[in-house]
Amino acid sequence: MVEYHLSNPEHIYWVKETQHIMVVDERIKQVTLLCDLQAALWSWISLSYSFEQLCHLVAKALDLDNAGARGMILEIFKEWEEIGIISLRTVENGKPDHL
Repeated sequence: MVEYHLSNPEHIYWVKETQHIMVVDERIKQVTLLCDLQAALWSWISLSYSFEQLCHLVAKALDLDNAGARGMILEIFKEWEEIGIISLRTVENGKPDHL
């Protein structure tokens, strides 16, 4: 099972604009623009959708099977984790483990 948690460091800000979401890391003066699927995922996460709900929505939107949607989402999440705007954990046998 996958759980995700948005990190909320004081140096990270985000703004939803008409065409995209802008994520700003004030500490390193970096702006990340999230567009299309990434913007949709960010919006759904901000609404507290579960990972399973995210997979379902992406699968329907992109005509993918659940495994394809899951892989695509995890790939995006790993990119986001690298820039420090999300942290990921898996849960196996009730024990959390970093993804």
